[in-house]
Amino acid sequence: FVSKRSRNVELAESAVRQSKSFTDQEALNQRLIDLVAKDQSALFDSLEGKTIHRFDGAIAMLHLRGDTIKLFPMTVKQQILNALYAEFNHPGAVVPGVVGVVFVLLAIFAFNLLPTRFAALVLILGAFVLFGLEIKFATHGALGLGGVVIMVIGALLLVDGPIPEMRVKLATALAVSIPFALITTFLMTVALRARRNKVQTGVQGLLGQIALVSMPLAPEGKVELMGETWNAVSSSPVGVGARVRVHAVNGLQLEVEPESQIPVVKLT
Repeated sequence: FVSKRSRNVELAESAVRQSKSFTDQEALNQRLIDLVAKDQSALFDSLEGKTIHRFDGAIAMLHLRGDTIKLFPMTVKQQILNALYAEFNHPGAVVPGVVGVVFVLLAIFAFNLLPTRFAALVLILGAFVLFGLEIKFATHGALGLGGVVIMVIGALLLVDGPIPEMRVKLATALAVSIPFALITTFLMTVALRARRNKVQTGVQGLLGQIALVSMPLAPEGKVELMGETWNAVSSSPVGVGARVRVHAVNGLQLEVEPESQIPVVKLT
């Protein structure tokens, strides 16, 4: 597309691959853009009478001067989704999250007005349970697939409408359940892995680490740990160059124990 529009292919590629940025004049001088306009009116004036070549070979001439500009504002549904999207991307912004919670509560209120089957809600909640079990136990997707199935069934049975137009359609149930199941499973997997990871900071991050004795421990001395010199105390004498394992932290002093199986390293 870049070459067909007579653009600078090398610079366009560098902007994508290397995230290079250009000022408006640099982009104009190096054939990355066609023109620079200070406002909307100037843009239309610059494009007036311009001939463009479409990719299908057709040629068209632009006549934009004096045309009416029609705006397409977001619908209420799009505004709600935009607020939820903003909250997910900027957690802690509060306002989008509050707006989302308000609309969720309104949805719950709407369920009271509709002929809702509470058994269907139980099925949907059961799907969440299966998603959680899929993360905890290695079932190779069996529980996750079961969760998708009962979520779809629950969605189909959710509204007991007297006419088909009031019921949830199969396409809608599938379009909601499958992506929701994938996203939920992914997020729960990430959260579970993060919880199982060993703490890397603070006191908990020091426990179990191997330190190198820099001053004899008899029983107190000094050790090197993560590029820092610590005061340490050992239950038995340890010479310089030996490795010890941290089993407790008391303020600025480490409690260590000898690692007899770890070879001695000579300090330089």
